Amino acid sequence: WDPHEHYETTSDATAAIIRSEHTSKTRNIVWRADGEPINVFRRPGQLFVCATGCCCAHTDRGHAPVPLDLYHSEWARRRIRHKVHLSLGGCLWPCALSNVVMLLFAGRQVWFHSVIGDEQVIAIFDYIESMVRADRYLPPPTPLAPQVFDVFDWPEPVDVERREPVAAATFDG
Repeated sequence: WDPHEHYETTSDATAAIIRSEHTSKTRNIVWRADGEPINVFRRPGQLFVCATGCCCAHTDRGHAPVPLDLYHSEWARRRIRHKVHLSLGGCLWPCALSNVVMLLFAGRQVWFHSVIGDEQVIAIFDYIESMVRADRYLPPPTPLAPQVFDVFDWPEPVDVERREPVAAATFDG
């Protein structure tokens, strides 16, 4: 693991990521405010973990801890950093559910609540890894079904080639 690989603005990191078979070959040049062109590598996903919000991980308020080290070690161990970015941060809402995780993958969102055990974190990474291998969105597997919920009233995704709604996700793993 190269600690500098995530700094996409450095030339060494850029060269290392360009050589990786895990990154998109499509260049995505973004011009920073200072005029510097940066190749922002496109990834199919990002995992957001509420770890420092108003309720998540606040054991002093009766909430379960968030296993930050496990999230980071699973992400690094599985070598998916060039496919799915990990963001350990603040409130994702809704606070009443506590220890909330949101996964964006291939244009789809999957929300998990009450992620309080190591088994659940590992199951989330197993799920992510299965989508990375399939190179497409897959519905959440059965073991994660009790933690899946939705917060937005967005319409169902549409299959642009067929111009019809995409079938609702099932939990058949």
